[in-house]
Amino acid sequence: MARAPAHCCLPPARAARTGPQDADLDAIHEGVQKLKAIAIEMGEEVDMQNKMIEELTDKVDTVEERLVSLNVKLKNQLDGVMKGDKFLVNFVLCLILLAIIGFIASQFAPQP
Repeated sequence: MARAPAHCCLPPARAARTGPQDADLDAIHEGVQKLKAIAIEMGEEVDMQNKMIEELTDKVDTVEERLVSLNVKLKNQLDGVMKGDKFLVNFVLCLILLAIIGFIASQFAPQP
């Protein structure tokens, strides 16, 4: 955007002073434009990284759901194994009890 020189309508003495001010304002304008471009690039980078974070969060949520599901399955399997162990212990104890009953019965049985 082209600007008309500010000193075009000023008295000659004042116009001489505004020349350096215009140059300074032009330098400031260029600096602001560069800052704007940098800010826009930074905003685009932040948007891209936010998208990456959202994708990563979605993946983490999916893995967490699978982990919870696997933990429930593992707990159910372990509960089933424990029931099997209890069955085995009960079976062995029944065998021992039958052996004791057999021994006691043989002690009281008539001898031929």
